[in-house]
Amino acid sequence: MKKILLAAALILTMAAGQASAFQLSGGYDQPVTLVVNGLTTTAPTDSGVSTWGIFSISSIINSNSFDNQWNATTTDKLYGAIWGLSDINDSNVNNIQMTGGKFAIFETNASVWNAIATSPLAINGDPQAALIGLFGSSPVLTGVFAPDIIAGTVPGTTMVAKSDSVYTPATGNGLAYLDVTGTGTQNWMFENSNKQKGGSDLYFQYVFNSLPEGSDWGAAIYPGSVSGTVVPEPGTMALLGFGMLGLAIFGKRRMNKEA
Repeated sequence: MKKILLAAALILTMAAGQASAFQLSGGYDQPVTLVVNGLTTTAPTDSGVSTWGIFSISSIINSNSFDNQWNATTTDKLYGAIWGLSDINDSNVNNIQMTGGKFAIFETNASVWNAIATSPLAINGDPQAALIGLFGSSPVLTGVFAPDIIAGTVPGTTMVAKSDSVYTPATGNGLAYLDVTGTGTQNWMFENSNKQKGGSDLYFQYVFNSLPEGSDWGAAIYPGSVSGTVVPEPGTMALLGFGMLGLAIFGKRRMNKEA
């Protein structure tokens, strides 16, 4: 049951803006929701077990208008991973609290789901290394699970998973807050936006459905949401700065002329 409860449905909702990666229709100044499907499981570590999972993003919708702003195609796909989540309270299998955790999203034109799922690196709990091996070393978005924000949890908690049963089949849900950090090429979209609770960048809600006993995976991931607020694109900020500078110069010249 532990493996089942550790299954986190990672469904990222982003308020997005990408210049060099995938493109969104309808602009980059509103929150969006990434629709995700995936699988999660556990891997052994020196101190016990660690939860990890892989996911694919099928579409991105505008969170306000619900219009589609991006869809996966045969030539443009987004895959991602979560890893490094460890249990804090093993005793309560209906309400597991976890600590640690990282995430990364990569863009590719290849269909590599099975290659990720069967990678020895991923099976040993490092799906990011598997993704880097397949796609290269440049994820579009990276970050960590933020600690000590979820109410009613022990210190250090970054994610909670609540199940409706201690037996399979079981369904459940949970939440986490995420901070955009690291080396993602499009991290500027959310990094330091600090719009979520506790100054985090993204709010992550998830649901899961356990898989039968004996499966290599703990649970199947179903669509959920992670909300965020995009920060201005660096190039846009530069243009805005030049525009303000031009207004200041014009204003000064006008004042001098009137004087």
